[in-house]
Amino acid sequence: MSKSAVPRGLELRGKTWHIDITSVSGKRHRQSCRTSDLKAAKELLEKVRAEVWSRDALGIKQPRSIEEACARFLDERKNDKPPAFVGNKIRAAFWCQRGANKLFTEIKRSWALEQIEAYVTKAGTKPSYSTRRNYLAFLSVLMRVAKKDWEWLDEDYSLPDLGMPPQRSSNKPPARGIAITTGQAQDLLAVLPAKWQAPVAFGFLTGLRKSNIFGLTWEHVNLAAATAWIEPEQAKAAKRIVVPLSTAALAIVRRQADLGQQGKVFKDTYPKHTQWKRFVAKAGLPAGFRFHDIRHTFATWLSQSGVERKTVQELAGWNSSSMLDNYVHLPTSHLAAASEGLSQLFTPQLRHNEQIRQLEKVA
Repeated sequence: MSKSAVPRGLELRGKTWHIDITSVSGKRHRQSCRTSDLKAAKELLEKVRAEVWSRDALGIKQPRSIEEACARFLDERKNDKPPAFVGNKIRAAFWCQRGANKLFTEIKRSWALEQIEAYVTKAGTKPSYSTRRNYLAFLSVLMRVAKKDWEWLDEDYSLPDLGMPPQRSSNKPPARGIAITTGQAQDLLAVLPAKWQAPVAFGFLTGLRKSNIFGLTWEHVNLAAATAWIEPEQAKAAKRIVVPLSTAALAIVRRQADLGQQGKVFKDTYPKHTQWKRFVAKAGLPAGFRFHDIRHTFATWLSQSGVERKTVQELAGWNSSSMLDNYVHLPTSHLAAASEGLSQLFTPQLRHNEQIRQLEKVA
């Protein structure tokens, strides 16, 4: 293709044509044509040139729809990391469906909240508060970019407040973790299928989160040094967790190696919620005992055995020692023991005073 056949302001990047022009006011305008067809790209170029000229020379803004904005927004962010891009794509599809052919200037807070409140998932349930908030945040960002970056809206146009109303407070107390005894842990392991006994026992011995246990790979295990580690990107606290493997934990990992397990140390995925509840009931554990409560139990066992708080914090991979207050559940027996210790201090003096009173009565 000769360069003369391509008009000024168009350039081919990969297989897609892109517009790059400068308006009469000196402002640069760039966007993707989202096509590899030169004829279609030329037609769009002429349209964009006319719109840019009308905007700069006459102050006329071309009416824009939600669908147009979503298409351009996704095109500009196609190089984002997959999770972020996929999330934006899902939210864009939602607003394109709800606001088909709706102009930006027609978006009001009441309309946006109405769409969110009517949103029902494929499972027929209402999405969480945070999910609904993220959908509104996406629309808010979309409008702000359209006004500030793309100049699709007038400078004096007031963007609507698209924040979610405050979440209603619930009288229901927050969920608390549950710590079980070593005997109860053995009861749980006894009722579990063989494929889950090893990873669950490993959880009791290391305190790792469910995702870290079932996501642990051999490249993060050093059998010779009896150590495993969790990289920062896999840790909730975003810092590396070094896991010293005790004799029992090391034996579990060696057993997995002897089985010829490749890739991940534990090949099976974790049990589903309904399966876990069934095992908990069968083992006679407290109702509501979650897989995550294995982590609560780990921290509690360490504290009961006299391990100092700083060490428990490091083993669990917490940034703050205050997390121990949420995870360590000591029985009240330790309070009674402490109180009894004070009793022993005062008993001799009390006994002495009682003897004096008895002698005074005799006299």
